Amino acid sequence: MILITALSLLACIAHGIMLYTPFNDYLYTSAVKLVLFAACPVVYLRACSASFPHRLCGRFSAIRRHLLLTYPAGTRHRRFLNWRKIASQIQWEKDTEQALAVSKDGTLRDMFFREFNTKAVMYSAAFGVAVAAAMFAGFLIVRPWLDPPMIVGAMSNVGITPGNYAVVAGYYIFVNVALEELFFRGFIFLTLYRMGHVLYAHIYSSLLFAVYHVAIMRYGVTPELLILSTIGLVAVGLLFNEITRRCGSLAGSWIVHLCASLSISIIGFHLILNYA
Repeated sequence: MILITALSLLACIAHGIMLYTPFNDYLYTSAVKLVLFAACPVVYLRACSASFPHRLCGRFSAIRRHLLLTYPAGTRHRRFLNWRKIASQIQWEKDTEQALAVSKDGTLRDMFFREFNTKAVMYSAAFGVAVAAAMFAGFLIVRPWLDPPMIVGAMSNVGITPGNYAVVAGYYIFVNVALEELFFRGFIFLTLYRMGHVLYAHIYSSLLFAVYHVAIMRYGVTPELLILSTIGLVAVGLLFNEITRRCGSLAGSWIVHLCASLSISIIGFHLILNYA
């Protein structure tokens, strides 16, 4: 749990810091995000794979054999070593259980797509279409409070222009969505959930998801909408977590997230076409 929290926080903080540097360009920030978000599960899986507890236990056993030869049987130190044997065995079993919960065969595929509930995924696809329709309706409702020139200006400040918008939108819909689902729902939520930290998995992943996006969109909306967006993003994060839990994989949340991103890209195209 500590390692997942540390890695995910460092990745989001590093990406957030870059937004305040001269390299705050969509190309640079996307490249850094790709490296950071893809590296976290790989690093964690290498550190906590199923073979790691065995290697760790092997090292402890070698040290213990050396100490048992040093201290004769029946001494206070020998009795202490027996207690250490029991403690290390319990810890080894706990580490092994958690490692197998994360990935049974030590692969990213098992980590993110262990189960596949076809029925739940189909429901997620229908729900994704409904979400896209709701986002279009929501845009029409809050449009009087939006500042389209400010939004277009914010996009221009990070290198998004009418000339490259199609490429940016394609990356945003397909690559960015997959990357965020692997990171927030796969690496953070699913891993913590399978380790038994159910409540922490739901709360931490959704809060980090919201704070990460608020840092990105801070220049494009008014303070009132920023507060509402934060609350909404936390709710969206919790919803995506539940979809992931029910589907047993990232497929369901990825479909819903893709539909939402598609609707956002269409709205962005409308804004940049009329106010650029």
